[in-house]
Amino acid sequence: MLQQLANSQQPYPLLVYLYQRGRPGDYEVIRHIRAECSLAGQLAHYAKERGLLNGNTLTIPSMQSNGQAPPTSETTPAIHAQRITALQQIETRCTPIGQEHNRFDSPNPGDSNGKLLVSMLASNYTEQTANRFNEALKAQGVPVTDYVLRLALIRQHMSEFSTFTSERQFDGLIELVSHAAQMDEAAPGGSLRELAACMAVGACGKKLEELDLSFYDLPPGSPQHAKALEMVPRLRALFRL
Repeated sequence: MLQQLANSQQPYPLLVYLYQRGRPGDYEVIRHIRAECSLAGQLAHYAKERGLLNGNTLTIPSMQSNGQAPPTSETTPAIHAQRITALQQIETRCTPIGQEHNRFDSPNPGDSNGKLLVSMLASNYTEQTANRFNEALKAQGVPVTDYVLRLALIRQHMSEFSTFTSERQFDGLIELVSHAAQMDEAAPGGSLRELAACMAVGACGKKLEELDLSFYDLPPGSPQHAKALEMVPRLRALFRL
């Protein structure tokens, strides 16, 4: 369902359906798509402020969590046109969700798993509570989309991730699996995460192995980069994506 929502031209009706259904995992997916739209919407706002629609080919530094400039994008007319199309796609898909912001702030009254999720997120995150919550999600077969919970799972299985030695590299693993979980191989380039990367840094239509993870100390061609790609199936299984 996450992949379907991330690639849907009209995700809002699907979110409403999930909210009303209220099965285990539905509210977690709703939260994730809202977060993806929020990030993509912020990037779209910055892109327009920087004049993307008026021919400015600069990348959007806010694509990176610490505000550093991302890799230089290609600036060909074809790439620029794709960036504009990506911006328009993001606005078309995410504007209805943003306009109904309050509708999904709380889970459906009958969604007990969603209520558990909200109560856990309202508490202070510790390693113990994150691990306990991950066990609760696992028991219900719910996907793990929250960053802190994903990081806690990686730390639980550190023997499998001994190649990676820094928080930044763990962030790169999470970024990579986030792309992989949304990518539709039959129609590449159409997920929210891919559209955001295209619009912000000109990384349009990239395959998973072509994503530039240099910012995360996983440069292309490095042993760590190859290992990160190798670990994607394991990460997807770990996060149930």
